[in-house]
Amino acid sequence: MILEIYYKIVVLVLAVLFFGLRNRFISHFKYSKRMFVRLLFVFLILGLYFTSFTSFANMNIQDSVRIFDGGLLILFGFGIFYFSHRALGKNWTPIIDSNKSGTNASRVVRSGPYKYIRHPIYMATFVLLLGFWVFVSNWILGAIPFLSFSWIYLSNVKKEEGLLVKKFGKEYKNYMKGTWRLFPKLI
Repeated sequence: MILEIYYKIVVLVLAVLFFGLRNRFISHFKYSKRMFVRLLFVFLILGLYFTSFTSFANMNIQDSVRIFDGGLLILFGFGIFYFSHRALGKNWTPIIDSNKSGTNASRVVRSGPYKYIRHPIYMATFVLLLGFWVFVSNWILGAIPFLSFSWIYLSNVKKEEGLLVKKFGKEYKNYMKGTWRLFPKLI
C-alpha cells in the first residue's frame, strides 16, 4: 500500500515533466479549445488514478515489471519526445488546422528521429502511454489514454501528411518514401 503512494507521486512528477517539456516547445502558440480539452482529459485520468474509483481494474503486475519495464518505456518515450521536438525547432506546430495554411514548417526536417520516421512525436507518445499503462497497472487507466491517443493519431496523421505534401510537394513525397510513418525500418 505504501509503495502505491510512491507510484502515484512518480506519475504526478512525470505528468508535470511531460507538460513542462511540451510547454517549452509550444509556449509561443495560443492555446486552442482542442488543446484545453486534451489537457482536461489528462487531468481526469490523473484524478481517477489518485482515487480508488478504478481499483477494480488493477492488473496486479509485479513491482519489478512496473518499475523497470514501465519505467524504461517511459524514459525511452521521453527521450524520443524531447529529441523530436528539438529536431523540429520552429517547424513544430501543436495542431495542424486544415482551415488555415496548415503548418508553420519552413523545411522538411530530416535530422534526429526524423531521419528514420515521419512521426516520432506520435511514436514517443505511444511508447510513453504503453509505459504508463504498465506502470499504473490498471486496465482502465492504461487503456483509455492509449485508445484515445490511437484515435487521435489515426484521425490526424493522413491529414497532416496531406498538408505537408501540399506545402512541400515532391520533396515531402520523397521523404515519405525513405521513412516509415511510425516506427523505424529495422532492415
